[in-house]
Amino acid sequence: YEEDTDKIIMVKQCRVPLLAVHGIEFTYELCAGLVEGGDVKLSMVDEIYEECGYVVAPSELEFIHSFYKDAGSTAAKQTVYFCSVKSYWKTGKGGGSETEGIEICKVSRKEARNLMSCDSENTALLSAGTLLALEWFLK
Repeated sequence: YEEDTDKIIMVKQCRVPLLAVHGIEFTYELCAGLVEGGDVKLSMVDEIYEECGYVVAPSELEFIHSFYKDAGSTAAKQTVYFCSVKSYWKTGKGGGSETEGIEICKVSRKEARNLMSCDSENTALLSAGTLLALEWFLK
């Protein structure tokens, strides 16, 4: 969340399985990545810089929730954090690696609520973790 602009920082990217199976060209997600080296917060700090370009400290991450993404087919655990930044903390270009094709999006609270709307086909554009985090933030 970027305080001085009152915008939610999201990433827009293509997820090949969704494109191949459902024709969904992109999803709106929160910054995310795999945990490298066992330290979740340090991995998240690295991902925030890589994907969004902001420099943050691990102490600035606020724990929201942990859950198993798809207990029926994988044992992958997802941990969700909140981080508030200021626009001038952005020192990198973001966008992830060249192969990720990430576009950084700043959305208003109203736009986020629209993406979450259950009466909209847009709901398929958000992951469960993104929905959980947006529900928490917009409460």
